[in-house]
Amino acid sequence: MLKDKNAKPAIDLLQSRFSGVLDFVTIYNDVEDQLAQFLVAEGVLIRDEMTNAFDKSYKVADDLYVNGIKNIQVPQESVYDTELCRVLVNWIVKAGGIEVDGQWHIVENCDNRRNKHLYSNIVITADHQRIVLELLATATQNDLDEHFKSVLKYAELLSADEIWIVHFMCEDGYTARKLHWPLNDKINVIHFFHNRRMLNVLMNARYADSNCTIKFIVDQVVPLQS
Repeated sequence: MLKDKNAKPAIDLLQSRFSGVLDFVTIYNDVEDQLAQFLVAEGVLIRDEMTNAFDKSYKVADDLYVNGIKNIQVPQESVYDTELCRVLVNWIVKAGGIEVDGQWHIVENCDNRRNKHLYSNIVITADHQRIVLELLATATQNDLDEHFKSVLKYAELLSADEIWIVHFMCEDGYTARKLHWPLNDKINVIHFFHNRRMLNVLMNARYADSNCTIKFIVDQVVPLQS
């Protein structure tokens, strides 16, 4: 796409505004913003997503402490959904043979009642495999339990081979207490803990390997590119 002649304005913007700059650049012009979004989609630039998320794309953590305070703004699920979709597309879709779909619309037929409309966050489809990813953002135990149930329904309706709950969390002391896992071993779960600037990320996971043996990842530091 970047070699296409129509991409020249975006390349010009990249060279004039971003090349050689090691910090984030603020864009105020609508035309330049669209060009920058194109460069983000192509994996050339990254957004300062987390800083904006706490101020603009947020939800309120009513029952959880973040930075020692309850009822504080934290990134909402859509922030992680958008970024994870972008990463997956640039990582595995461009390699070929794999599809990544966000917000897959599922219609559940209900006898004598109105059909239910459901939306699975991310679905990865390969030649002989389908994986359902259900995302949560700074969730309570009750939130997790509800999603443990809903992801099983999505997997059934989509004939999925593998199920993952992906939980992004910035709650205080989350890794110091017992992590919450589903009773159903078919549900793989991964918890990502991060601070406000996404500079410190810890990963905990429980999953079934190819031999259906339950494995754990405990407090693994996730290195991020600077």
